[in-house]
Amino acid sequence: MSEEQKLGKKKKPKGCLIVILFFFVIGAIIAGTQAGQQTSETGNKSENVILDVGKFSKISTDELISIMGEPASLVENEYASPKGTVYPSKSYYYSDNKYQFVVIDDKVITLHIDLNNDPIKYKNEKNIFSMFGINPSDIIVKVADTGFALRYESVTENIDEFWINNMDSSEKKINNIQIRYDLTYYDTLPRIAMSISEKTDIQTRCQNGVKSILKSPSSAKFPNITNWYIGKDKEKILVQSYVDAQNGFGAMIRNEFQVTFSSSGDTVTSLIMDGVEYIK
Repeated sequence: MSEEQKLGKKKKPKGCLIVILFFFVIGAIIAGTQAGQQTSETGNKSENVILDVGKFSKISTDELISIMGEPASLVENEYASPKGTVYPSKSYYYSDNKYQFVVIDDKVITLHIDLNNDPIKYKNEKNIFSMFGINPSDIIVKVADTGFALRYESVTENIDEFWINNMDSSEKKINNIQIRYDLTYYDTLPRIAMSISEKTDIQTRCQNGVKSILKSPSSAKFPNITNWYIGKDKEKILVQSYVDAQNGFGAMIRNEFQVTFSSSGDTVTSLIMDGVEYIK
């Protein structure tokens, strides 16, 4: 008689143990999946898209109405660009004037979002983009951050500018947003982000070029990078700064200069110092 029989115990079939373990494993997997789904759902709720602003980029009037319906009001006007070009424009208002779509040449070029009556809360800058369905591009550049305003250019392939022009960063509330889809109507192009090495290279080349036209290159003193403007868009790289150097009489004078490169940075297309154009 075996020890198990003596003690009045029965052996559990091995097959039964395998089945039990199998169900424990399956249960753990299901529980984990459900937990993941709950986390995902919670995450989605915290990242709700208020309005997918990208889908309105340069769409026609008919496409706008098919998405938003008939406007609450329509205002026809004329828009004058900074350089004086006048365009007939139409503004389509929705949701008690919360959304204003500006249409020129039968395409939406700007969207104004007025949240003054119902400000929205945000967690951080990344959260702001997600709330409006934006996945920022690799070349996005922040051009303003004052605590009362945030401004970005080259935001996505379809959004040239995303500008929060009324906010409370201490309370993390947004009151007003402007999205521009086509900056050419504003007589400009969206700026593109530049790496530190790219800016340093451009700065060094500008210094060498400016020195070559000074009376006393060895006396040249350039400011630090905070007193340089270096901006890049799809057509050019523009540099503006100044240099203190001796003139022909040995007196130190300040010379303001502007250098323009091709967008690749390979070629200098213009060099102007104190109003005199040396390269054009």
